[in-house]
Amino acid sequence: MSDLALLLVAFGAYAVLVVVLGLVATRRAGNSPEEYFLAGRRLGTLVLFMALFGTNSTSFVLVGVPGLAYERGIGVFGVNAPVVALGVPLTFWAIGSPARAMAARLGALTPAELYARRFASPAVGFVLFGAFALYTLPYMVQGVRGAAVTLAHASGGSVPSWVGAASVVVLSVLYTSLGGMRATAWTNVFQGGLFLAFMTVAFVLIADSLGGPTAATRAVLERDPELLRVPREGLFAPGAWTSWGLVIALTVIAFPHMFARLLAARDDAALRSVTRLYPFALVLLWVPAVMIGVWGAAAYPGLAEPDEIFSRMTAGHLPRALGALGFLAVLAAVMSTLDAQILTLSSML
Repeated sequence: MSDLALLLVAFGAYAVLVVVLGLVATRRAGNSPEEYFLAGRRLGTLVLFMALFGTNSTSFVLVGVPGLAYERGIGVFGVNAPVVALGVPLTFWAIGSPARAMAARLGALTPAELYARRFASPAVGFVLFGAFALYTLPYMVQGVRGAAVTLAHASGGSVPSWVGAASVVVLSVLYTSLGGMRATAWTNVFQGGLFLAFMTVAFVLIADSLGGPTAATRAVLERDPELLRVPREGLFAPGAWTSWGLVIALTVIAFPHMFARLLAARDDAALRSVTRLYPFALVLLWVPAVMIGVWGAAAYPGLAEPDEIFSRMTAGHLPRALGALGFLAVLAAVMSTLDAQILTLSSML
């Protein structure tokens, strides 16, 4: 079987699975808006965690982070990961818990509706919907572009970027419209598990292919030692790092698709458990993403498009079957965010 055929079979199997999950969720969705848009406010620890983790882990982590590490080195980990791993879960608890309780009391189903009812002003809801849409749509485009670029590269250019982008959007809309929040949450369990497991396996196998972590890192040291040094200027300066961290920590919960998932939590116990699990999962995802990019700087120097390094490393240092799985990992990361964005914007509309 050719690489292109293997890629298309893997994509077809993935598409069938997420649509089946959407159909199954339809049977449980119920007839009320609360059931459809918030899964009846009954997401337990595992599903809630994977829904939040999968939604927040976009193609930026699997495509953008390795690309940044390829260019800027190991310090990329310290710019984002500690803040995301610690600051973001703190906002889930400090802001998400009272917001969840208030939304349930007021009968609000969306972030915009929560504020509109809290301040007894429909105008507040309209303004917030406009703001949410304006800064969510570019985020959606970035994720779809990441999947399209990866598919185009993985297929050797046989699949045009617009075909990959259209396929991702159509598939996401299909299973999201079938089962609402429950469909997106259940598919997020599968999608989040897929890209987390793949990144762990890829990290181990790529390191082994390069002669082990020590040999792979030594090759980077010999070629460009600056990639293994954490600079003290620019974004890495203490003041810039602190302000950047504050922005990141407060921005994630402000995304309406993240906020809406917190409103769907079953209780505070589930939210507390999520805040404990989140840091471990983020580190497990970010360490391989950064190191694959850094090692790639020695394995594939001089790339015009650094964002290609993840697909190049997986295609060049993993078995063929796992190479196709690498594309699915990127696809899962994109769609686990895109489906939540589609659902939340449409529910507010």
